Amino acid sequence: MSHGPPRTSQRAGQVIVVVVVLAILLAVAAWMGFDRFRPSVDYAFCATFSALPETDSELIVSLQAERNVVPASVAVTREGNALRVAFTMTKRISEPVPDLDARCAEIGYAGQSEPFRSCE
Repeated sequence: MSHGPPRTSQRAGQVIVVVVVLAILLAVAAWMGFDRFRPSVDYAFCATFSALPETDSELIVSLQAERNVVPASVAVTREGNALRVAFTMTKRISEPVPDLDARCAEIGYAGQSEPFRSCE
């Protein structure tokens, strides 16, 4: 009379296979979800210029068109020659924010005393 493997060994093998398959599925789902996770991040940058364009509308419109920028969140304010640019982005952490120094130079802001810096 031949005996097959004990039932507990078969059961344990089945449980291990199920656990491994579930772990793989969970890892794939987590990877896909993380890749799509894009938190909203608020930014505020300040810089001072010796000359500014008459209005900030071109800067505002260009930032509103920027990938991942929430258009309604763009705000540009002035205090003398100091410029404050604020906006919200929904992006992966590794994605860059718009290059405000280059953008402002292209639009006509001149004599920037220092690069844009984070401000309150």
